[in-house]
Amino acid sequence: MSYKECKKSNDSRSFAKFGIAFLWLLYFTWAPQAFAQYGDGTSMVPIYRDARTYIDYIEDDLDKEIVRIEFDILRTTKTTERTLSPGWEYGIFAFGDYTMADIDIKVYKKVFGTWTLIKSDTEDDRSAMVTISPTATEDYRIEISCYRFNGNYSAGHYGLIIFHE
Repeated sequence: MSYKECKKSNDSRSFAKFGIAFLWLLYFTWAPQAFAQYGDGTSMVPIYRDARTYIDYIEDDLDKEIVRIEFDILRTTKTTERTLSPGWEYGIFAFGDYTMADIDIKVYKKVFGTWTLIKSDTEDDRSAMVTISPTATEDYRIEISCYRFNGNYSAGHYGLIIFHE
């Protein structure tokens, strides 16, 4: 029975059966692609799950306030800017998903009109963190880089969390 025939017959049981069959069809055509994304590096779900763990730790265990969260795809290097204010010690934390083996972070500040490197974490691991205690309200440039991917991956997702006390 087609959708039009169900609607025309006004038989709610036939219409319900059609609806259930249609939903199952959608599920079996969509679900395999959705689940397959985990293995091919295109799903954001793994980075969101990692972020949730870090957010809980930063807010609950460290008792810090998160002032910015960012997610994006990373192939080599991404930059972002943030104004930081005096009177706070900021933590700037970057982390990669399961596709990344080595993520680094560098923080720059403008000195006489030129971006100057002031802090970096270039350890060989999937996360990087620096702390900054500004003496004046200034703009900072944050550079996130992936130097090595796991397996055959050439891109992955990163997260950036900026927080203070």
